[in-house]
Amino acid sequence: MTKEPQRWNNFVNYYQDQLNELSQQHQPDLIGFDGDWKHTSEEWKAPQTLTNLRKFKKDIIINSRLNQHGDYAPPEQGVPVVATYDEYWELCYTKNDSWGYQSFDMHYKTPNMIVRTLADVISMDGNLLIDIGPKADGTIVKEQLDVLENLGRWTKKYPEAIHGTRRGLDSKNYLGKSAFSKDGKKLFLYLDRNKEHISLHGLQTEVLNLKMLNDNAAKLDFKTDKKENLDIDITHANYDQDVSVIEISFKKKPKFVEPTLESIFDFNQIINSKNTKQSVYQLAEEVSKTNNVGLFEKYGFTEDGQNMNVKTQNCDIKNWLSKHDEAFYNTGYSLPSGHYDGLTTLSKYLQILYFFVDGKPNDPIAIKVEKSNFAGKNCW
Repeated sequence: MTKEPQRWNNFVNYYQDQLNELSQQHQPDLIGFDGDWKHTSEEWKAPQTLTNLRKFKKDIIINSRLNQHGDYAPPEQGVPVVATYDEYWELCYTKNDSWGYQSFDMHYKTPNMIVRTLADVISMDGNLLIDIGPKADGTIVKEQLDVLENLGRWTKKYPEAIHGTRRGLDSKNYLGKSAFSKDGKKLFLYLDRNKEHISLHGLQTEVLNLKMLNDNAAKLDFKTDKKENLDIDITHANYDQDVSVIEISFKKKPKFVEPTLESIFDFNQIINSKNTKQSVYQLAEEVSKTNNVGLFEKYGFTEDGQNMNVKTQNCDIKNWLSKHDEAFYNTGYSLPSGHYDGLTTLSKYLQILYFFVDGKPNDPIAIKVEKSNFAGKNCW
């Protein structure tokens, strides 16, 4: 622009004329801009452009790549680690690594990953925009059709848990994906792996009803305790091949408070329990939340799991601890919220990260890491 200002002004006038023509002939409800980072708002004449478009249609929707003069944020490819600060946002996502059809790009995301991404986006109160890249003859390759057909299967099966929903619970209240219904009286939990039980914390409202949307005949037992924890037993339930949905109904909008982190940790009672799965989860939960690195050394853990001095009458717990000893020896701290829907712990010098996987995953587990790019800094 600085070298050839007249040429730039000609281009600005040209694209303004194109927008006028589109608005007059087609009255679009939405227009998406791109490439705005290459010039300033003033150079693009962004405010004037927005004002002009709304002369034709005052309620037109514009993405914020009109140099921040728009209605919603469009992060690209990177699934946010946590909910964005924007009130309205939409993830722009490809099925492989390319926009449009590229014959050489066979790095397709699995149908399962796309459904899980949608559930993730829903839980953060966003929309998902999926790219479709037809070939030159208009046909769509099988890999893309498989994704679309499975996505259609899932959205048709759970419309009430998708349309009109609102942002779900904080990870302190539920370690997973969730969303509220529009009236706020229903809470949807999205399960991307088969578990035997799940827990919600800080719940101060009575549960009216609870059901598995993909298995109405499933028997879901639940109980609450004095510490405002809701434990749901889903041992006897069938699961969706991708993401199952549990619906919790309340008489009124439920109230959740930040749960109390302090707890009485009785190591000997836990390792001598007959409920092996519950015990090992409690141990993983404790090491993931403590800031006391080395907490478990005093209980007889060793660096390599050999010569452990952990005394328990439950041999299954002893065997499990022997196999996973290094995750408890000189570890503590955990990943910040949003990176992984489960428990984690870090080695003393932050060089090794351990993931505790509860339940049976339907596909490879998802871990979100951060990277820097213009469209959105967070990704899978």
